[in-house]
Amino acid sequence: MSKNSFVMPLTTVDIPKDIIDYLDSLISRGVKRSRKEAVLEALRFYQMFTMENWHPPRYQMGAVRLVFMNSEGLFEVSKEVPSDKLVEAGRRAGYILRDHLIASFGLKLVEQSSWGDIFEFLRNMGWGVFKRADGKILASNLSVPAPLVQGYLEALLSVRLRTLPTRAPDVAIFEVVGEES
Repeated sequence: MSKNSFVMPLTTVDIPKDIIDYLDSLISRGVKRSRKEAVLEALRFYQMFTMENWHPPRYQMGAVRLVFMNSEGLFEVSKEVPSDKLVEAGRRAGYILRDHLIASFGLKLVEQSSWGDIFEFLRNMGWGVFKRADGKILASNLSVPAPLVQGYLEALLSVRLRTLPTRAPDVAIFEVVGEES
């Protein structure tokens, strides 16, 4: 063994058969390579999402309180509200989230170097997958209406965005057209 090797302590736990069967099904489907990989990933998510603070129906991640909502229901509600109202609602909610992220994680949200952290946070929250390219924000696999996402991003990133046309309902392209004043 080399000097730089790290040996993890061995821990033994009793796991119910239904959980073992589930782990084995993940392996047989190729989702995970081993029980160890699945368990370690689950524990990393438990830690990252501070799941020890989850007391349904209240879910707390650091200083951010979550409410889980059926995305189909959110899309149905959004049909009754004009798009420009959804953008503004997204902005208002985004400012609240922004304050929590600054207080909890010390993120300097106005710096573009923090955008990746914001995108990762939104992805972990199940909103979709976000990336930057050529002055645009590309959003895919959206589970939240694009106008609401636009408002959130504008508030979180201190920018103004213009939505470019797309044909896929779960894809949005936002062009950065200015900074928030």
